[in-house]
Amino acid sequence: MKQVQVVFDGLAIRDTAIHYPDETVDWVNGFVIDKLTFGVINELNQDVSIQPIGRVGAAKANLGSASTISANSEGIVNLNLQNYWAPYISVSAKCTVSPTSGKLTVYCVSREK
Repeated sequence: MKQVQVVFDGLAIRDTAIHYPDETVDWVNGFVIDKLTFGVINELNQDVSIQPIGRVGAAKANLGSASTISANSEGIVNLNLQNYWAPYISVSAKCTVSPTSGKLTVYCVSREK
């Protein structure tokens, strides 16, 4: 069974700060998964770096490597949970050059073992 969760829904980034979603998702509550796939729709006019993150309470940690999604394109970021685990998992987004237009949408699809 697959579950889909929206992480960023039309986020208008206009700076070079790291952006975190308002909520991280409890991906381990009620089911066991082995892989998360983040679909990225980058309509910003600059490249964006998507970094999988784990969270326990207020503490955050990078999980795996960041992926760069080119301006005005779509991409996929995979996270193998056999190598990384945290009770709450999501992504952060960062541009190295401030975008002046566009928006970012990221959604996550989990796959049960």
